[in-house]
Amino acid sequence: MKTRMQGAEITKYAGGEPAQAGHRTAPDGLSGGLYGRDREVARIREAFHWTTLGSTQLISVSGPSGIGKTAVIQEALHKISLEEAYLIAGKFESLQQDTPMSPLIGAFRELTEQLLNEDKRSLEQWREAILQALGVNAAVITDVIPEMERIIGRQASVEQLPLEEAMERFQFVFRRFIQVFCHQKHPLVLVMDDLQWADEASWRMIRSFMSDPQSQSLLLIGAFRDTGEIGRIEEELGAIASSGVTVQSLPLGPLGPVELTRIVGDTLGVSDGIADDIAHTLLLRSDGNPFLFRRLLQRSMEEEVLRYDEPGGGWVWNWKEPDPAAGSAHADLLLNYMTDSINRLPADTRQALLEASCLGGESPLALLASWRGETPERTLDVLRPAMERQLIMYAGSGTPETAGGGRTSDPGAERMEEGRIRFVHDRLQEAANALFDTPRSEEVHWHAGRYWLRHSDPALRERHVFDAAGHLNKGSRLARLPEDRNNLIRANAGAGGKAKSATAYEAAAAYFGAAAAFITEEHWERDFDFCFDLFVDLLECEYMNGWQPSTYDTFHALLGRARTAYERMRVQHIEINRLLHTERMADGIELGIACLRDLGIHVSVNTGKTKLFAELLVTKEHLRRKIGRLRAKSSVSDPVITVALQVLTQLSGAAFICDRPLFRALTFKCVRLSLKYGNFPHAAAVFGSLGGILNQALGDLELARASLKEGMRIAVTYKQPSILCRAHLTMGVMFFIMEDEDKDLHAHFRKSIDYGLEAGDLFFTGHSVVMLLVNLHMVGKLDRLEAVVPEYKKMLADTQNHYLLPYITIIERWLHALKGTGAEPGANQDDQELLLRIGRSGMESNLLYQYGLSLLQEGYTLGDRDLAIRGADMARKHEQDATHYLHRSEYELYYGLTLLNQGPGLSAADTRALAACRRSLRRSAAKCPEHIRHKSLLLESSYAEARGKLDAAGRLYDDAIREARRSGYEHHAALACECAGRMYVAQSRETTAKGYLIEAHALYRQWGAARKADQIREQYAAYCKELAWEEVAAAAVSAPTAAMSVQESGAVAAGPDLSVVQQAFQSMAAESDQRALIENSIRTVMEFAGAQRGCIVMEHAKRLTVELAADQEGGILRQPVPVERFDEVCLPAVRYTANTGEILLIEHAAAGGRLARDPYVMSCQIQSMLCLPLHFQNRLTAVLYLENNRRQGAFRAEQLDMLRMLATQTVFLLKLFPYDDGQAAPVNDTGADTKTASGQADAESAGLMDPLTKRELEVLQFMSLGMTNQEIAQQLHIAVGTVKLHTNRIFSKMNVNRRAKAVLEAKRMKLLNDNDAGSE
Repeated sequence: MKTRMQGAEITKYAGGEPAQAGHRTAPDGLSGGLYGRDREVARIREAFHWTTLGSTQLISVSGPSGIGKTAVIQEALHKISLEEAYLIAGKFESLQQDTPMSPLIGAFRELTEQLLNEDKRSLEQWREAILQALGVNAAVITDVIPEMERIIGRQASVEQLPLEEAMERFQFVFRRFIQVFCHQKHPLVLVMDDLQWADEASWRMIRSFMSDPQSQSLLLIGAFRDTGEIGRIEEELGAIASSGVTVQSLPLGPLGPVELTRIVGDTLGVSDGIADDIAHTLLLRSDGNPFLFRRLLQRSMEEEVLRYDEPGGGWVWNWKEPDPAAGSAHADLLLNYMTDSINRLPADTRQALLEASCLGGESPLALLASWRGETPERTLDVLRPAMERQLIMYAGSGTPETAGGGRTSDPGAERMEEGRIRFVHDRLQEAANALFDTPRSEEVHWHAGRYWLRHSDPALRERHVFDAAGHLNKGSRLARLPEDRNNLIRANAGAGGKAKSATAYEAAAAYFGAAAAFITEEHWERDFDFCFDLFVDLLECEYMNGWQPSTYDTFHALLGRARTAYERMRVQHIEINRLLHTERMADGIELGIACLRDLGIHVSVNTGKTKLFAELLVTKEHLRRKIGRLRAKSSVSDPVITVALQVLTQLSGAAFICDRPLFRALTFKCVRLSLKYGNFPHAAAVFGSLGGILNQALGDLELARASLKEGMRIAVTYKQPSILCRAHLTMGVMFFIMEDEDKDLHAHFRKSIDYGLEAGDLFFTGHSVVMLLVNLHMVGKLDRLEAVVPEYKKMLADTQNHYLLPYITIIERWLHALKGTGAEPGANQDDQELLLRIGRSGMESNLLYQYGLSLLQEGYTLGDRDLAIRGADMARKHEQDATHYLHRSEYELYYGLTLLNQGPGLSAADTRALAACRRSLRRSAAKCPEHIRHKSLLLESSYAEARGKLDAAGRLYDDAIREARRSGYEHHAALACECAGRMYVAQSRETTAKGYLIEAHALYRQWGAARKADQIREQYAAYCKELAWEEVAAAAVSAPTAAMSVQESGAVAAGPDLSVVQQAFQSMAAESDQRALIENSIRTVMEFAGAQRGCIVMEHAKRLTVELAADQEGGILRQPVPVERFDEVCLPAVRYTANTGEILLIEHAAAGGRLARDPYVMSCQIQSMLCLPLHFQNRLTAVLYLENNRRQGAFRAEQLDMLRMLATQTVFLLKLFPYDDGQAAPVNDTGADTKTASGQADAESAGLMDPLTKRELEVLQFMSLGMTNQEIAQQLHIAVGTVKLHTNRIFSKMNVNRRAKAVLEAKRMKLLNDNDAGSE
């Protein structure tokens, strides 16, 4: 037997038994155990243990070909496979490196099939969890994993996003999807084999979900060859490790003489001395490679070089023939053996094997047969010698005849492909491919591409779009006819489009490039739009992959072919995007404005204040006339205006950072175009920006609010996360002009962040985080700000917004200074490292304003005049980059107070600066009195005090304190109290001063500025010595303030057997007893099918129930039993058919497929299994479950129609004569009455719990004797996992959580056999 990982399970494939030595003492086959890898297996099991505790683990298993990487993983997983974990796997292949994320997507397809095995309640829970995690982006998953629609239903299309945002959204959604299945109760184990061939998109996704802190209870096991170039793998593993994930390396080396001797001894049954001699000889030929060693040992026995000498009674050997691997380099030993093995095959078999190697490591038998022009049966016969020599394996459901059959129209058949052939080892496929001559291999590739391109099943054609394009490209030299070239172009265009939609831009560029290479002038003349779109797609992908100098040739060539300004804009838009994301942002803006001018849309650049103000007035009048009718306007339909608005919004975002006047001009143009042509997605943000400008420039609060609300209404209408992200960001930034119901800035920013993450718009997500912190810095308590900073700092790092992290550093520094948890004031004022980070951020001006403002606030508050002046100088140089006038008002307040604090004799420059601060604050207070009036009053009161107008100053201080308290600015109220107290101290009005200073101390404490509060206490202790400051502070603070790995047969069913039908109806007509009628009906089904056991499962109240069960000996059970409590059924198989309505016809359930790991299948060694959906009145009403444990292929496809007819008749009888408790008791195989047999125990327990099954009672009995799970399994001849399953059910039914409690409860209920218990 050889084993391999496929999909979500470990599947065994029989490739023919190894040749025998020829008599009774010869071994039956090679020893298949794992030798010398106990440490590695233990490491994997330990990593899984940590995964069950919530950890994220990565294990990399490396080594040369044949060293046993897969065997180690299989052995470890075999020992943990019965745990509550989801196990899925995928394998990368060298011939499929242009198929992006194929193994990852395939693995999660298999996970979907696992979920469909579960009951309806679990499926509903999964559906809710998945939809909750994915939100409106669920279609991102169903587009790449269509099978998921069977769980969550068809989803609405997702929003079209720019390329960068689409990539971030895809990764974010896929991460959220994976994390749904990662839980301590059910960890996710993902096995990825042959990582050395992983494509760029797969690495990007692996890095994304492994590095995400939200990924927990996740174990990734990656295997790769350590020969050749593995720098990329080491780099990726290092990046994952640096994110905090535990990464362990398990390098596998050759086996030593001890392990090889054990293999020989266990295989031949000889003494250690003889085994050591044989092992030593083969060690020289295999260099300790276990795969090669076993193969050489097997060949030696086949060729009788190593044979059993019957007369001598022992093993003899004579290795005299030349060793094909002798003299080769170490790396070639295995490859040379593979080559020699292929060359020993019969000529026709050898040729078929070489042809199969072109199709990949695994390929459909029907595809190879179609190339050879013969039936699949004939191809399988040709390959038989290779299967007998264990070079390839055949896997499929049904007979080989079925494997080559046509497709059915059943919706589930699409995902279950027929019989497949697979090379037992990658190196075999590589060796065969190297032996095949290139011209002939190109013909095979060309045929394979055409096969998938022309496949009759649209679903399979779509699923294999990458295979079609890949094979056609490898055989492109044969594209001689125009039709051939057209097919090649269309296939690559389709593959490129699919790769681009999955954000696999590297693969997409390769496919688009392959298509572009075959486009001629004739194609341009015949279908210009198709060719133009293809080249635009190519350029977009090249831009995402890193714009290369050679790409400019394509760019300029396509620009030259553009016929209209619209087409030129589509090409130039790519270059605009590229420039806006580099240090050449100004060049990108200039190019964008030139392109808009080409479209006939003129934007004034370097406009003076007068003209810009005039544009504002014009825009305001347009908005005022149409503000009430905007909701009825439809979206923009003109593609020229659509692309113009896209470019305008992009340019306005860049201009906001580097050119504020241009930002306003672009905003005015966007608004006027929207008012004229209709709404567009990003109109929400544009109208919000206009609202801010209207309020700041004109003080028109009513129209500003109307504009902001209109923007939000537009955003809600589109229901797209990226639009809602920007709309809520705008509402949060402009919170200070909104009415009460829209003033919760934290709620708006939180929504903006959530929508941004959902959309994959990490740029605006990061800016929402920063704007929230900036606004909390102005209006929030320090404790609240300190509490959220770590969360948002981590979020910025997780969303790759590293350039925004200096904002966090600035706020953290400011917090530590005021709270007294950092260095002394001003100690870090020349933080060169921070300034260097600010300089590298690309947002230097914005950051320097925030840094200067924080230094100014810190310096003035804590009395460090030099620090305050330094901060004021820094902020003044970048004042234009304040977020809005509320942000700027903080600078004006503290700078004005700092100037006044210098005392009399201000310089002329300082006097002008002070006047400017006062004037600007008065204007801003008129626009937004709630948030700025108290600041203006505070500065005016300090100004009045400096001019000696003390009475006026006192009144103004009181007004400022009152207004600040009313608006919730307690730190400004504290500042006003401190200034007033200081003024009264200077006047020796101690009683009055005391009141203000105590209140200032309390308010500073309440705000969270502990260092400042302590400073006031120390500085003014003499004025309040008789009063405990802590009591005052406490009083003030307390006061109220403002598909499975099996297949459905595709064979054509034969007509119904009339004799069986006649017999069944005669039996019904002759029987009058309804119980006997039902029993005869199910017996007819069993006899016709040749089943040993069977049952009919129906659904009641969303719960599957076994209504009728029968066995070959004539035992009938007619008593509804929940299927979970019925011991003689494969639960996952029944659930799968009940959930999907699909037929499961399995030849050998215990040998392979996901069901091979099911405890019931393992314990009973199921050979044949059938789950047949039964429809009654056009509804799925029941499932017929049949099994046969004695022979494979017991149930045939041609029987299905007849079985369906007979079983549906039985279902009809069950509905006609429903079960009644008064009916005769069910009969067991001995004919005894089971009601009587159940005894007193059932009567005792019936009122307390669900009844225990016979098997559960047996397990409970052995538990009472103190047996372990292993001992119970041996007694009952079942698997340990089955014992665990029964134990869990016993605990659940008895409502206990320990064995001792279960035994005590069982004794109380008299469920135990006292004789057995006593004998123990």
